[in-house]
Amino acid sequence: MPNSATALRRWLGTFSLAVAFAMLIWGQTLLKPYLQGDLFLPYWLLFLIFTCSSVGISLLDFFAVRRAIKDDIAVLKAKALGGIDRSVCSQKTGGPIVKKKLLMRLLRGRVERNDPQNPPEGSSH
Repeated sequence: MPNSATALRRWLGTFSLAVAFAMLIWGQTLLKPYLQGDLFLPYWLLFLIFTCSSVGISLLDFFAVRRAIKDDIAVLKAKALGGIDRSVCSQKTGGPIVKKKLLMRLLRGRVERNDPQNPPEGSSH
């Protein structure tokens, strides 16, 4: 469920986009005869402000969602690596740094076939 900051960003973005859309329709249909002379420029500048604010708010929301996804992925990776039984890696692998690199390669599917520490399936080691 989105938190209050996300809900506020989405509501403000929706509101500014709705107002810009309404101003575009009304400015081209109902208010066109009234937007002659002095009212033309302020009306369309206000429309531009609402349009730019909706684009800006949507970009802020995009970056916030991307940051949240990266944080969630980091948490999931930590859970996945934390759940792996440490007895799987023996002391022959060279210590914790090499073990971590080996586990990351295993998770990514990049283990070489000729790796003596990880023989291919069906091998008699």
